[in-house]
Amino acid sequence: MKFIFLLMLSTTATASNLTQFFPSSSGGTINTQEFTASGTWTRPASVNFVDVECIGGGGGGGRGASPSASNFHGTGGGGGSSGVYVKLENIAVTGNVAVTIGTGGAGGTSTVGGNGTASTFGSLLFASGGLGGAGGESLNSSGTATALGGNSGEGGLASQSAQGGTASRCAATIGGALYGAGGAVGSNAGGCTQGGGRGAGGGGGRLAGGNGGNGGTFGTNATNGGNAAANSGAGGGGGGGAWDATSGNGGAGGSGWCRVIWKT
Repeated sequence: MKFIFLLMLSTTATASNLTQFFPSSSGGTINTQEFTASGTWTRPASVNFVDVECIGGGGGGGRGASPSASNFHGTGGGGGSSGVYVKLENIAVTGNVAVTIGTGGAGGTSTVGGNGTASTFGSLLFASGGLGGAGGESLNSSGTATALGGNSGEGGLASQSAQGGTASRCAATIGGALYGAGGAVGSNAGGCTQGGGRGAGGGGGRLAGGNGGNGGTFGTNATNGGNAAANSGAGGGGGGGAWDATSGNGGAGGSGWCRVIWKT
């Protein structure tokens, strides 16, 4: 059994894009089953080896800060990271296998976004969930701080998970890209001196990460970070920061996904 990491993902399996795993010269029929919810892969009697790829659930974005003190600004929240993507080739199977699809982390409603959970193929493959983005911080007019995006999931390599974007008093960054693009940053109409900070983008998984929320101007509420799409494994966007108003919640991370490929 060996690890391989694809440069591209496809949600639709066809003979043309699966021949890299099962060469057409050897004959037979390529079969595929995608899991968007937890279930069981049923082993055909003649099948002894399969390829499996999974991505864990993405982390939720952090909530932006909402200072109550006069002349204090709130930074936006950090974006959640994508879940970890793993593909294993030629896994030996002897029976039916339970498939678990990871859940996306909840968007932060007080500070930090929730972590995503792992997608698994029995005990044979484990793709951990992404980490939630940090909550924003309250700053005076001259202060500086950074709300960090979620890093790759526990045990994940940098090449397997996209980090969420970071948010500071005056700026924010888009999320990192795994296969889908990182989420965009929110707008910041008030700038550094007239409003809260923009939310950071979530890390991209199979699809794009959630966008960051807009920072609120003085006395105007910020907006929530965007949710990542279901089965994307992407991170949620960070909520916008506020100034003498209500900040935005973080967006939820996307749930995970698995695909099983075999030949008969």
